[in-house]
Amino acid sequence: RAMAFGKFIQGLSLGYLGLIFDKGFIVDESSDLENLEFVPYTDLFAAGMAKLDEAEAMARGGSFTLPTEWVGFDGSISSDKFARLISSWRARLKSQVGRTAAERDASNWQDIMADLQAGLGATEDYAVYDDGSTWACAR
Repeated sequence: RAMAFGKFIQGLSLGYLGLIFDKGFIVDESSDLENLEFVPYTDLFAAGMAKLDEAEAMARGGSFTLPTEWVGFDGSISSDKFARLISSWRARLKSQVGRTAAERDASNWQDIMADLQAGLGATEDYAVYDDGSTWACAR
């Protein structure tokens, strides 16, 4: 479960770096920190999606629970729900990566829809956050 959760965090981190920056470093547990090279956002994003794929495979292949302390809200997550959460996040990120109309048109929308369908249902909460005054569910 720790490896799956770690890959998930790496995937989200690299995916968001690809959404936000034009270039960045792909860093993981096997990186040589003395010899990092900038790569384009498309490579950052692809590395993030690969990490999410690894995390999902671990979650679908295992039977574990992520504890409340790891997920940051009042409730643990089963490996099944975690796998579906990963699919939902992957769809969200893939739908946002296109920076131009041409890139958005070139997105594999069938793949994005498949991730959505494999993800969390419309009525399932995936996080609870503290907005400073009340607790609210995010969907």
